[in-house]
Amino acid sequence: ARMLPQSLARVVGRLASHSLLHVIVLLSISRTYSLYVNYSAPMRLLDALPALPVEQEQGQHVNVCVGGEWHHFPSSFFLPGPAYRLAFVDSSFGGLLPADFDAAAGGTSSAPPYLNDGNRKAPETILADPSQCNYLMELRFGSDASGLEVGTSVVSAGMELEVAAVASFLDSGASPALTRAFYIPKLSSKKNTYGKFLLLKNSRKP
Repeated sequence: ARMLPQSLARVVGRLASHSLLHVIVLLSISRTYSLYVNYSAPMRLLDALPALPVEQEQGQHVNVCVGGEWHHFPSSFFLPGPAYRLAFVDSSFGGLLPADFDAAAGGTSSAPPYLNDGNRKAPETILADPSQCNYLMELRFGSDASGLEVGTSVVSAGMELEVAAVASFLDSGASPALTRAFYIPKLSSKKNTYGKFLLLKNSRKP
């Protein structure tokens, strides 16, 4: 078999390596954008929380509550101010929830007595009275999400709440593996199924 001239082989090799690099870059961008489109709803909802006046920042806490979808909560660093506090309401989740950071008790080195190595639910980590929630973050799919828009009144955790913000969140169980893993223009929005992540406001709380 005849060998390619050395100069031509070098050109072909460069084209192949550049093409592979471009494919990797495109797949990386597609994957990153897919994660943003499909799963950034909790962060976008926290952006909708109002900034508080200075005097209220120094007053009582504003509870942002989560239930069974607590693991989607990104971080307290995304809350708009120190007056806001993450709180957990009771749900079907039966494991141990994260504890509050308590600098006075030693911060990350403290070990509250209710912590355990069996991942058992501890009532001390749960807000006993859900009506103390100023806001509640909740994820709904299918018919449960139908018709829910900003301003809609809903009942959740035994309270009547108002939808303050809505963001789409991927229903991974009802979406194809390829289009949920990578963003493909026009195809992903057509093939994927989305639910609604809601930021619900307790109108009875200031």
